Amino acid sequence: MSNEVTTKKYVSQFEMFGTVISLTLFKRDQAVVETVYDYLQDADRIFSANREDSLLMKINRQAGVQPVQVPRQLYDLIKRGVVASRKYRDSFNVLIGSLVKLWRIGFDGQRLPDPADIKARLQLIKPDDVLLNDEQQTVYLNRRGMELRPGRDCQRVFCRSNYGSVAIEWFESWHCEPWW
Repeated sequence: MSNEVTTKKYVSQFEMFGTVISLTLFKRDQAVVETVYDYLQDADRIFSANREDSLLMKINRQAGVQPVQVPRQLYDLIKRGVVASRKYRDSFNVLIGSLVKLWRIGFDGQRLPDPADIKARLQLIKPDDVLLNDEQQTVYLNRRGMELRPGRDCQRVFCRSNYGSVAIEWFESWHCEPWW
């Protein structure tokens, strides 16, 4: 006879943010699954760099064209990312997306880009070229081709923002620690 304790796990998976998200519960609770799913779906519509219809991608499409007014949660995330990019120029850049795309990492056709392409894209990752208007909550990328791409560092900022505080409350109510 084994002394091993087995624990039932209830796993739900869904695709968002360009990845597969696994939600594991240790008691069956469809209401929690649906609440978490709806919350993440809303966040995906706002913050995702992997959805052409997200508000983040709207800013990227309007680069060099016009400022875009965004909800407070997204504005605060972008502002924190831009401020950090200006402060830590050698180690963090929220505008790195257009440069990183040259390698096509994680997509078909991965390649080593031409040095001339890299040089051209380096002109598009200058944090001082982002104009933020706190009063109107607008973001303007003043060069065509610029692209905001919050990575893990900005996702951690999101998780600690007002929008993400709900997630922290959920983790605490379930007596477990968030991963960030």
